[in-house]
Amino acid sequence: MHKTHDSRYGCAAMQAMTLNEAIFGPAIPPAARILLMDDQAFEDLVRAWMVRLQPAYLGVERFGGPGDMGRDVVGWTTDAKCLGVWDNIQCKHLNKPLGPANLWPELGKIFWHADRGDYVLPRTMRFLCSKGIGTGAKHLLTNPEKLRQGLIAHWKDSVENKITDTGAVPLVGTLKALVESTSFSIFGPMAIEDVLEDLKGTAYYIGAFGGGLPSRPPVSTPPGTPATHEDRYVRQLLSAYTERRASAVDLTTIDEQPRDRRHFDMCRLQFYCAESLKEFARDATRPGTFEGFQQDVLGAITPVLYDEHDDGLTLINAVLRTATIMPPASNVLYAIVEPRDKQGVCHQLVNDGTIDWVEE
Repeated sequence: MHKTHDSRYGCAAMQAMTLNEAIFGPAIPPAARILLMDDQAFEDLVRAWMVRLQPAYLGVERFGGPGDMGRDVVGWTTDAKCLGVWDNIQCKHLNKPLGPANLWPELGKIFWHADRGDYVLPRTMRFLCSKGIGTGAKHLLTNPEKLRQGLIAHWKDSVENKITDTGAVPLVGTLKALVESTSFSIFGPMAIEDVLEDLKGTAYYIGAFGGGLPSRPPVSTPPGTPATHEDRYVRQLLSAYTERRASAVDLTTIDEQPRDRRHFDMCRLQFYCAESLKEFARDATRPGTFEGFQQDVLGAITPVLYDEHDDGLTLINAVLRTATIMPPASNVLYAIVEPRDKQGVCHQLVNDGTIDWVEE
């Protein structure tokens, strides 16, 4: 009897459930995670993005909250801070897209504080909303003259009594002159998708949204002559070769024994692998992540360090073998580390004086 194909066992149905799905459920897209953030977390996201723009900014600060004077996250370009050239990101964590009604009080507040001398008008002021910018607000923010006319027209009903608790703020005198003379091209919309795209691969993005570590760049080839920052571990290696040969070994005589030269070159490559990993971790993970990995390596090799060894070179090789086979732990860097990284950390530990190959 002919058996018909059961669609229940098609390709889609045959995709195995992953461990992460079983523990954490389906992956939540970054844009959806943003909707779960509170105001502070949302402003922290914007601050992380602005920090990424440095050195375009001399400093970045989050002001969001009571008394922020219309400034949520700002970046300044001079020591004068907000009395010089600065940019303002107005963050709105709303349950709907940003509309025109959201614009008027924020614009009024900026002009009022600038007129009072609390700061100068920003070079740019961008509106960023967790639910996006509505069509009406987007049209205004991309049409400077209509935005100005709208602010003036809505000042009485939407701004005058919403700037400060101390009393009404009518649009008169120097305040009115400032509104009328300012180029409203300084105001504009921002898309949350652009911010998220720019943050990809950063420590903030990975910590907030997951997605795994970015690709690791290639390791630089060690220079022919050891650099200054290699001083201690290089000196310790040469001392170990001296101890084994019973004759002085330095950078000018190491080639006399090809095996030592090959060993030395490999150790330097291991060191540079670990240095590359340190730089990668600095940019892609939270502070302390690489240092935690170093402590894992130190914990794995400590018993070997206190064993008896015939000489320093025997100790070095025993430690490097142990580091190579150490099992992974919870640190995120284990997802990308290679044996040479773990070996290189051993040389880093020598270089910073944490451990020794030979007594000095």
